[in-house]
Amino acid sequence: MSIIKYALILLVAVAGLAFHGRNGQLILVDFYLVSYEIPLSLALAAALLAGALLAVLSALPSWLKLKRDKAKLGRQLKARQAELQASEEQSADIDAAAGDAPLLKTSKPAPAVVSRGAWMSADKKHKA
Repeated sequence: MSIIKYALILLVAVAGLAFHGRNGQLILVDFYLVSYEIPLSLALAAALLAGALLAVLSALPSWLKLKRDKAKLGRQLKARQAELQASEEQSADIDAAAGDAPLLKTSKPAPAVVSRGAWMSADKKHKA
C-alpha cells in the first residue's frame, strides 16, 4: 500500500478513537429476549456498518447485471473482430489473385474534392 493509504487509515482510526472518547457513555440495547449495555459510539458504528451493508446488497443485482452485460459485449466484440479479420484476409486474397487489374474501368476521372466554401462561391457565381 502506498503511504497515502496508510495515512488515510490512520486518520480514520484517530477519528474513530476521538468519536469514541466523546461518545463513550453506555446505552442499553434491548433485543426483546436479550439486552446489552454497549458504548454509544459502538452502537452508532454498528448502525453505520449495517446501513453500508444494506446499500451494497441493494446495489448488488444491478452490479451483477452490468458485469454480465459487459461480458456479453466483450464476447460480441471478439466475434466481430474475428469476422473483420477474416474479411480482411479474404479481401487481401482476392486482391492478390486479381493482381494489379483495376476493379472498375471508367472513362471519366473521379470528381475532385472541393471544400464547402468553394461550392458556395461557385453557387453565388451561377446565381449572379
